[in-house]
Amino acid sequence: MKYFAVLSMLLLVCSGAVFAQNYNMEDDLVTNGGAEDDFNVWFHSETNSYISTEDSTEGSKCFELSNVENPYDQAGIRSQRYVVEPDEAFLFTFKYKTLPGFDKFGGPQSLRASVRCFDSDNNYIGAASSVNPLEVTDGEWVTAEYEAVVADPNAAEVDIRITMNTFADADGTVRFDEIHLYTSRMPVYYDTSENLFVNGGFETGDFTNWNPINLTEINSSIFSEGSYSCKFTTTDDGGAEYGKINHTTRPSVTPGGKYLFKCDFKSEAGITVASSITRMVIRFWESGSVVSDYIVTPTTTDGEWQTISQEVVVPDSLDSMDVYTVMNADGSCYMDNMRLHPEMPTVYDASNNLFVNGGFETGDFTNWNPINLVEICGSEVSSGSYSSKFTTTDDGGAGLGKITHQSYPDFSDYDKLLFECDFKSEAGVTVSSANTRFQIRFWDSGSVVGNVQVNPETTNGEWVTLSEEIIVPSPASRVDVFCVMNADGACYMDNMSLYPPLGMGSYGVPHLKNMAGEWLTNDFQPLEPDEPIDDFESYADPNAFSGSWSNTSGSYANRGTGSVSLITDPAEAYSGSQALRWTYDNNGSEERSWVEFNTLFAESVDFGVYDEIHVWLNRHPGNSEEELLYFKFYNETVSQEGIQAVYTLSAEDGSSYSPTGWTEWVIDLNDMNFQSGASEKADLDNVVGMFFGVVGDDTTTGKGSGVIDFDDLSFVDTINCGSNQPVMDLNQDCEVDFEDFVIMGETWVGE
Repeated sequence: MKYFAVLSMLLLVCSGAVFAQNYNMEDDLVTNGGAEDDFNVWFHSETNSYISTEDSTEGSKCFELSNVENPYDQAGIRSQRYVVEPDEAFLFTFKYKTLPGFDKFGGPQSLRASVRCFDSDNNYIGAASSVNPLEVTDGEWVTAEYEAVVADPNAAEVDIRITMNTFADADGTVRFDEIHLYTSRMPVYYDTSENLFVNGGFETGDFTNWNPINLTEINSSIFSEGSYSCKFTTTDDGGAEYGKINHTTRPSVTPGGKYLFKCDFKSEAGITVASSITRMVIRFWESGSVVSDYIVTPTTTDGEWQTISQEVVVPDSLDSMDVYTVMNADGSCYMDNMRLHPEMPTVYDASNNLFVNGGFETGDFTNWNPINLVEICGSEVSSGSYSSKFTTTDDGGAGLGKITHQSYPDFSDYDKLLFECDFKSEAGVTVSSANTRFQIRFWDSGSVVGNVQVNPETTNGEWVTLSEEIIVPSPASRVDVFCVMNADGACYMDNMSLYPPLGMGSYGVPHLKNMAGEWLTNDFQPLEPDEPIDDFESYADPNAFSGSWSNTSGSYANRGTGSVSLITDPAEAYSGSQALRWTYDNNGSEERSWVEFNTLFAESVDFGVYDEIHVWLNRHPGNSEEELLYFKFYNETVSQEGIQAVYTLSAEDGSSYSPTGWTEWVIDLNDMNFQSGASEKADLDNVVGMFFGVVGDDTTTGKGSGVIDFDDLSFVDTINCGSNQPVMDLNQDCEVDFEDFVIMGETWVGE
């Protein structure tokens, strides 16, 4: 029996204060957290660490730590490092179980999992609190969830480390699966219509912008798109000669910017790619040395094109970047369509000005501190009824106009802000930009920790909007704006604003551009074949039928009666010649009563791979109106505790649905009411029975009797998305189409 109990939450803190977050379950830093690709991108102890195929919660494999063969050796696994920022919060979650007989007789180090922090020089900071201890589960899978906060200002990377038997203080076997590290980051959208790599798809028909080093050639017969690709002509997996090529575009990228690297890759059918050697290295250079890199590892694709994807963050110091590819395989492989997409501009919420009275519409200096040569003006305004006028008269003199905005808004939820302010100098007035400035100052503990300066210039009587995108420094607890004006005549300021980014699900012009670039692209993968549960055509006689379908047994005061029978008249079946007929009488003695029928499987069935249940129903005329028509799954035991998922139709759509006749009932497995440890359709992997029934209540809809026919019951896989869904697939159906356009239009904020 598989169940998932949630352990109490423990906080991992690299140092400093604790704060709560909402986590983005679509942004998981961990790759191969379920061991489906064995130990790929994981480090592991030389002994006592294994890949188990005997048991898992998802897929067919999991990680296993065991000292059965080497009692005195430590067992452990460790992830690759993940780039983080100070003050970032993560949700660290995994599933684990200790096999029966497991014993830990040491301290906290006997069995533990931790998120560890490192600085930019690869030094272990040592302040991360381990998850101590993990409890013995006696053969049951449990789910552990912990919040990890990276609060040390020197933290640059984290990893995940899971160890057992550190000091020969444990005995037995423990398994881990579904290891995740979810971020609290807002989703990043990339402009997939723009590729910063030149000739990334070899469409010049040669190696322009490439440096072919070894065993590479242009190929015009096999490609993912266009007319050409790069072919690696390696023949010896593990040999000394590797295919090598270097992309030399040196695209212009922004320090600190985020980019999406993608490349299409294919190994011929039957070819094995050695992932220990094969790699694409995205390298960032400074003064002739690599200062940072990202390694992407292609794997065997067995003749299918596969898109490799990696988000990268450009280091603060660099002068160039390139991509170096090394191929080790026992046959031909192909590379095509290498691209580097920039992050789309942040869209800000212009309806939400964090500054109070930024436009002086109170008619006074509320939330402002007028220091020198400023007054409220009601005649020269950008919008509204008032502005602030600087009455300076001497460019370069000592009498500077000064004012400070002090509404001190709460900006703690944002890492970026947009500052805007309307400004005008009178015709003929010269503004001295050397002294004139708007200083957006971020404070913490009485000191300025960040200072962004915007310099107005002479506008000759025209209103102009000053705009500056700001990265919020950390730590920062307060923000104000200090304005200094140096001009030989009057100037005006209005509509000072500080806008936060729009949240998820709000779209503007950059998103429309991205959608246009991805229009009608998809990431459809092969569907599971429909699983026919029963079309009732296989039963030779009623006895055979009754061995599979029956009224639910047992005697309860609040249950009515019913019977199931086999329809053998083709005129009464939906398709074929046979169907199931259920006759129910829900006139139980209790005020609220129910009646149901079922089928039980000889062996448990995994229905988690499907999306929907399809069944055709024929409600007969005169059926009683029952409060609910329901369908439910049971897991290992048919008992109240074994109910895993329930789906209901209310009275108007249930037993007395009109018009009568055959209609299809489609049940979305994602929308079921999950119970008994199940939380999603993937948990429906151990189903032993399906039950249909009605519930009636004398105080609501009433209850009574009726007849419902059932035919062509099946499970259907409607959609299967791969790992490279288009960015603008907003409804998550694997394709960018008009439905996504409608979603974007519903929350459109662009101009």
